[in-house]
Formats: sequence, structure tokens, C-alpha cells
Amino acid sequence: MAVKVALGVVFFYVLVGACSVSSWKAGGFHWATSDNGEVLCGMSTPNLTLNAVESRVRCIASCYQGCVSTCHSANYWKTSRLCEVFYYEPCSYDVQSDCANYQVVHKILIIISLLNSSNTTKIIT
Repeated sequence: MAVKVALGVVFFYVLVGACSVSSWKAGGFHWATSDNGEVLCGMSTPNLTLNAVESRVRCIASCYQGCVSTCHSANYWKTSRLCEVFYYEPCSYDVQSDCANYQVVHKILIIISLLNSSNTTKIIT
């Protein structure tokens, strides 16, 4: 019985530690990249467009407006300071010199991506 309790405690701390590290490292978003490593922009019609957004951090924070977020991704256009919020995953992407698409990453996917060494997802830092 004591062995089962000890294993349960160890498992709990490993799980909590993995979630802490992964959520800290990812920050909840990653940017979409092509097979060549180029940053992509979502080209579908956004659900919400915000003007005069100072930074990509503010753009991404707009996904967390309200209690329950249905945001799947956001485009940030640096020069025009435009933020496009998507409540679905964009259907098409393209390389745009001034735009980056940031996608929501759920914790379970973050843990899997940490275990998957071939994952080339770029993490916001």
C-alpha cells in the first residue's frame, strides 16, 4: 500500500512539473510556420479585427477577452498595428512580410510537443 501511495505522489509531482514547465515555456501560443521555416499569416476571413494594437502581446491577449475564450488564432500585422482574431483555425495560410499567425496551444499538446523531438513549432519567448 505504501508503495502505491509513493508512486501516486511521484506521478502527481511529475505531472504538475511537466504542466508547469510546458505552460511557462509556451505561453499558450506558437506561430505558424511553413515547411521551410517561414512565418505564415492566416488568410481566411477573421471573426474580429482590432485597430491600433500596440504589440503582438496585446493582440494575443485579445483572445482572452471574456470568461470563455473561443479564440483559435490571431494574425498580428506589425506595420499597420492590426490584430485579426479567428474563432476557428484559418483554412489557408501564406507568407506575408509583415504578418504572423499565432495559434492557441492547449496544455496537452504542449506536453506532447515537449516529448516529440522532431516538432519544429516556434514558441513565443
